[in-house]
Amino acid sequence: MKAVPDDWVRELRRQWATLTSAPDDGSVAARVVSASADGRPIRLAVDGTGKRELLVPMVELDEARPSSVESAVALSARTLVFKGASAEFLVLTCSRTDLFDLFDEFLAAVLGEIVESATPVNLVVEALSRWRDLLRTRAAAGLEVSEEMGLVGELVIFEMLLSSRPSLSVEVWRGPFNEPRDFELEDVTVEVKAHGTAQASVIIHGLEQLDCVVGKSGLLAVVELAQGESGRAVSDLVVSLESRGLDSTVLRARLLEVGWHGPASPERRWVVVSVTVANVTSLPRIIPAGVGGWPIEGVVKVQYELALAEIWKVSAPGATALAEAIEVRDE
Repeated sequence: MKAVPDDWVRELRRQWATLTSAPDDGSVAARVVSASADGRPIRLAVDGTGKRELLVPMVELDEARPSSVESAVALSARTLVFKGASAEFLVLTCSRTDLFDLFDEFLAAVLGEIVESATPVNLVVEALSRWRDLLRTRAAAGLEVSEEMGLVGELVIFEMLLSSRPSLSVEVWRGPFNEPRDFELEDVTVEVKAHGTAQASVIIHGLEQLDCVVGKSGLLAVVELAQGESGRAVSDLVVSLESRGLDSTVLRARLLEVGWHGPASPERRWVVVSVTVANVTSLPRIIPAGVGGWPIEGVVKVQYELALAEIWKVSAPGATALAEAIEVRDE
């Protein structure tokens, strides 16, 4: 892939800033940003959930016909209508906001090649494959300690959720896609925070993380972890989840999204010191509706620390608390 042109990066960021999200009805807000050598219009798009997309019209001669596989950066084929004309598009989607800058750099390099190519679909597919190989190489060193703690916390809570609702699928685990909340069940959401024994607070990312979804109750699960030989490694937790009937292929794909590619040597082992569960409405929080009755307007990004002492005041301890919180919502 060619070097990333600075002017393309600047243009992409200008275009994203002017594209507003479409209604959450399957449509997209799109704008032509370039064209291939054979005259196909190349569009940028934003869907109703804020995902960013590159749209490349497909023709019968294109070899690439991707199937839809959920991933932070994914390829799919979709039929869309522009100016009354229906056509099939190759859609390259980035669903994680923390990858948007990196996605722009990737798009800039691809767009620099597309203008010279009469096979833009094949070019995008091949470029994405090379990009993923590069990311895998960079991730081979494994997760940082704090990243692994976050993953362990989510897997521990996933075990507890499955104990209460054995029929849950891997699809409810949204943490790997950097969505506002780590678990999205039909009637409840669960955000997970993992921390060490010396920490006094946890970090809340964004206005939505402790907000409630319409029609659902929201929980915050806090997992205290310590390293110890008597604990379990990530691989142990993965085997445990697979033994409960989860789709191993999808689960392993989720783990790749967070950068876990299999057991390291040696593996860290984690002891669960405590688990506490609180309803988000009982917590001090910053949400779109505001703070102290004052609505928040024009603020697009917020990060703050929430004291563990404040969480513990309104939380209940143990796996039983999580089970009871979910059972209440089944009534």
